[in-house]
Amino acid sequence: LLDSPRYGEKWARYWMDLARYSDTKGDAPRRDDLRFPYAWTYRDYLITSFNADKPYGQFIREQLAADLLLKADLDKAKAAKAPQPTDQSTLAALGFLTLGNQHDGRRNDIIDDRIDVTTKAFLGLTVACARCHDHKFDPIPTADYYSLYGVFANTVEPASIFQAPTLQTLIAKTPELVDYIAKTEELKARSVELQKETQEMRRNRDRDRQKRRELVRKEGILQREIGTLESTHPGAPARAHVLVDSPSSKDYPILLRGEPQNVGSTVPRRFLEILSPDPKKRPTWKKGSGRLELAQAIADPRNPLTARVLVNRLWQEHFGVGLVATPDDLGNMAGAPTHPELLDWLAVT
Repeated sequence: LLDSPRYGEKWARYWMDLARYSDTKGDAPRRDDLRFPYAWTYRDYLITSFNADKPYGQFIREQLAADLLLKADLDKAKAAKAPQPTDQSTLAALGFLTLGNQHDGRRNDIIDDRIDVTTKAFLGLTVACARCHDHKFDPIPTADYYSLYGVFANTVEPASIFQAPTLQTLIAKTPELVDYIAKTEELKARSVELQKETQEMRRNRDRDRQKRRELVRKEGILQREIGTLESTHPGAPARAHVLVDSPSSKDYPILLRGEPQNVGSTVPRRFLEILSPDPKKRPTWKKGSGRLELAQAIADPRNPLTARVLVNRLWQEHFGVGLVATPDDLGNMAGAPTHPELLDWLAVT
């Protein structure tokens, strides 16, 4: 069974549920195409990772910071004057963060969703409960929530799917690729014209509702055509749904009661106090967004929860019920482990 390629498919399906994987965007802004045209590249990344028995620490780091890991590899190759890597397939791992509900473009809700999926999947903690107040049951203060908020708030996504990176460097120009490029240029030109019309209307403070509705309608049609091209054209290169660090990074304030207009004190980007090896000397993250440091903190062998959460999930999927019955929540509200010594032994070894 372990030798079968179906093994990776079985575990990818399970992990896709944890990662709230979807081919569509949920509550997307009305101009957007509803499809994630390259969601399948994240699915394939998972299948390959499980079948290759990828180390779990690497699995975590890639899903939170694959772009930063790849950049480090490129910088090393450049410094050594070695050939640049052409395989960028690990970028697909960032689907873990990006393939969630788009919440009609509400950035605070998108960030909350990313905090929630990260902490539940890897740590078995409901950190998102601390968005508006200190966690009612677990030792997670609101300040810790906004430390993680700052990590994800310092990221941006490509403005267009055309700007999303391809998984392989394109070399041979096949007839299909040539036709795809031609159609892409046509759609890009239409997009530029629409942007000009919109800017012109704003510049002139034109409040013609009919004209505005028509521009929105045209934009929606254009985005659907782009989605169809990317989803169905045989020459479309496989891409990754990614995010990258913002050009400059900063810490963010606590939003009292979770209200954007109710700003409290600014908190540094850093790991959860309860899981830090030395809570009084928690390092702050200043390099870029802090996503790589977050991934390293989650994967740190000194972190007591990461391994326990994973082995509990493995046990549940193999035997039908976990050693802890609530695999997404190993906090104070979870039931006691049925076999605590076994859970300890599995996590340590």
